[in-house]
Amino acid sequence: MSLKFQNKTNVPLVLAIGYWDYRCSSKRRKEGWWTLAPGETATVWIGNATNKYFYFYAEDTLNKGHRWHGNFPTDLPDEPFSRCMHEPGGKRYHMDRFQATAENYTMELTF
Repeated sequence: MSLKFQNKTNVPLVLAIGYWDYRCSSKRRKEGWWTLAPGETATVWIGNATNKYFYFYAEDTLNKGHRWHGNFPTDLPDEPFSRCMHEPGGKRYHMDRFQATAENYTMELTF
């Protein structure tokens, strides 16, 4: 049981995620950065993903202008991180939100 992201593009991507975490006063945690080569799949969260909401931000590493974003603003640092969603520090990004529909869910990133 897990959440995975698959890079279905022809360029490398970096990825940050967010998810529910009762230990945070905001009840959400953010983690990153995963680097996914073209065709690569990464497991980013362990557990039953069914009906859970997740957040993510991804962009290509070649500055081609490809990015996946939404309406949920948060600060993401440049270096690898795991912190509560409300903690400041880093550049402002806007994460997208989705609901997983299976225990093992894979989000495919495509153009």
